[in-house]
Amino acid sequence: MKQVKKLCCIVSLLLTTLPLAAQGSHWGSVNPHDYQYDMTLYATITIDGVAQTDLNGADIAAFVGDELRGVGRVESKDGKSWIYMRVYSNSPSGETVTFRAYNGVNEQHVATTVAFQSMGQQGMPSTPFTLDVLNPYTLTIIIDGNVETSKTLYMGDAISLGTHKRRGYTFEWTTPTPATMPAADLTIEGRFTINQYTVTFIVDDVILQQVKQDFNTAITPPADPSKEGYDFTGWTPEVDARVPDHDVTYTATWVESFAREDVNHDGTIDTQDVLGVYDFMQNAEGDLNRFDVNADGTVDTQDVLKIYETMQNL
Repeated sequence: MKQVKKLCCIVSLLLTTLPLAAQGSHWGSVNPHDYQYDMTLYATITIDGVAQTDLNGADIAAFVGDELRGVGRVESKDGKSWIYMRVYSNSPSGETVTFRAYNGVNEQHVATTVAFQSMGQQGMPSTPFTLDVLNPYTLTIIIDGNVETSKTLYMGDAISLGTHKRRGYTFEWTTPTPATMPAADLTIEGRFTINQYTVTFIVDDVILQQVKQDFNTAITPPADPSKEGYDFTGWTPEVDARVPDHDVTYTATWVESFAREDVNHDGTIDTQDVLGVYDFMQNAEGDLNRFDVNADGTVDTQDVLKIYETMQNL
């Protein structure tokens, strides 16, 4: 009898000194003698919000940071099942215990945390507390047919789509954009569409030409307009080579036209124009083209003669 008792004591001692691990656990084991304190957990699980009635194969572990602190095992009694776990620490309280799950293929995120408390207990076999297990899902964002982002999220995680801007284009999402991740892989697509802008040419407050064009396409001005008594000097502002990222209007500009012999631009050709040429010949002040009546590149007596000839023919 004494030998039986002694054997039982040895077996009990071995059981308390062996590292604790669920049979075949993905997580490995914890040696209780590495720690001073422990607490007890009785848990059940949900996966993506769905309660699990069959816990067989559940592989749950407790961590503080990345350090393994406990491994769960499934226990059953009277038709009920729960996950039993001892969690260890060298601090009597204050540490945050997180959990991880393994489904035989992938590690799963567990949203639930517990504050460690020496000799504490979470749940009971009859009323276990819930560990919310979340499967990983892939969020893929595709812009104009190209994958911009591919990342792992869990059900309920906020989806950040970022800001999409491009000069001269309008962006739109072409698929639904939920605020949070569903319990499934998700692909969200968007595209840029080129904008059109109005290009207008105005002559004396009248629209000469108005077209809508795609951003950055070439602008073709109309033929130069004409107006009696005036010379066309161009468009203001200067016509862009390509359509900018806004509507744009170009307005014709003019200068009053004068005969070349009317160098002082007073509307008549007379001796005052002759004096103007002589003055330029002496001082070379002013616009040469204005006083170069015969357009030969110089201002000389030939320009004076041209004025006299025109005066005689009036």
